Amino acid sequence: VVLLGCSINNINADIMSHWSIFQRTLPMSSKQIVAAAYLTNGIVIFASVFIHTLMTFFISLIFGIIFKSYYFIVFFAFAVILFFITVTMLYTYYRFRNVKKAKIINGSTVMFIYFAVCIFLMNKMNECMQKAHEEIESIAQQMNIPVEKVPVNEDNLTTDLMIEELKSYKKFFGTWWWIFIAAVIGIIVLLFFMSVKNLEKPMDNIRSSKIS
Repeated sequence: VVLLGCSINNINADIMSHWSIFQRTLPMSSKQIVAAAYLTNGIVIFASVFIHTLMTFFISLIFGIIFKSYYFIVFFAFAVILFFITVTMLYTYYRFRNVKKAKIINGSTVMFIYFAVCIFLMNKMNECMQKAHEEIESIAQQMNIPVEKVPVNEDNLTTDLMIEELKSYKKFFGTWWWIFIAAVIGIIVLLFFMSVKNLEKPMDNIRSSKIS
């Protein structure tokens, strides 16, 4: 969240300082300007996540906490997601040249994805709770005892079923990981060229933002 806030502040700072207007006077092509924005934001995000990963590693050593190798993959994936959100924000600004509209579109998109993921996980959790309840009832019938006396905790069983469900997605991603990576890279490259195209549009043909 902090890193995403830094990226948003970087974009807002460019707007508030009128850098978006001044950059047009530089002896640089639109492609170079967008590439510079990608590079600076990418360095901030990936360097910060790398430092955070090292800090987590050393703190784990100090306090004797196990630092599992897949944490590196998780932190790297988190950095890629932040970078993806940042380049999407850059595109919406280059596309609309309106700070308020860009914020509304970006905020709405992030909230839509967030609620979609939450609803998906809640549905999966409800399914696991139902399966756990059915399994406990089945055990009670087999042992011919009341459900309350079944030596299995329903909450723990639900958690185990949810973990197994998530592991199945891990296996799917482990098989088709290259498709996800190719898709993310493809979308980022597409957003880059679309940003360049929109930046090349004359300022007179685009409504300026009411926020100065």
